[in-house]
Amino acid sequence: MIAIIATTISGCATPKRNLDSAMGSLNVPVSFVDARGDAIPAGDRPGRWAAMLGAVPGEIFGNPHYPPKRTEGLGNAATVPINLSALRAELDQQAATISVAAAKAGWRIDPGGTRFARLATAITTDKSRRFGVGFMDSVSKNRLLLVFFDRPCRLTGTVVTPENGTTTYSIDVVIENAGLHWLQIATKGSESHLTNAELQLSHLFFIAVPFGPP
Repeated sequence: MIAIIATTISGCATPKRNLDSAMGSLNVPVSFVDARGDAIPAGDRPGRWAAMLGAVPGEIFGNPHYPPKRTEGLGNAATVPINLSALRAELDQQAATISVAAAKAGWRIDPGGTRFARLATAITTDKSRRFGVGFMDSVSKNRLLLVFFDRPCRLTGTVVTPENGTTTYSIDVVIENAGLHWLQIATKGSESHLTNAELQLSHLFFIAVPFGPP
């Protein structure tokens, strides 16, 4: 997999369901925020960090596979660069059909032979404090997921997780062609909806949210 370090994206792009038509690189701004999506004080942020990318094969919320943890070479860059062509090839290699655990949990994908993998994210810092990381739309504050699918398909289901007490996810994703696709999670109370995202890239952020007190 690919280890990466972070910075800022300027301008905007036409929303696309499939990123393959715009293969190249993204420079995604890094933002350290609280649970509401608001910036945290500079003193609560790590002085140095490195972002890592991994893969979740055959699942959306499953266990990620990451490269060996790196503590050397930490920096404080402002963006995470993502090579989309290399990422597509890597996720294609890692992709798998839906896992037994995901199917039992209530996920459904048609056709059943579809291989898919979600891009997983992690961060290594110079602090002992842990951070939850991921992508966010800075306007809607919706969580964003980047997923590779190897063919046109439909992902559906109703899934209940122990996240924040109990959260019920309603899933309805339509994939019109193979490649990388942005999905969004919109949450209201204990209900969340996972759907296709029509993302304006100037609103895309890589966020890090601290766990617990400093």
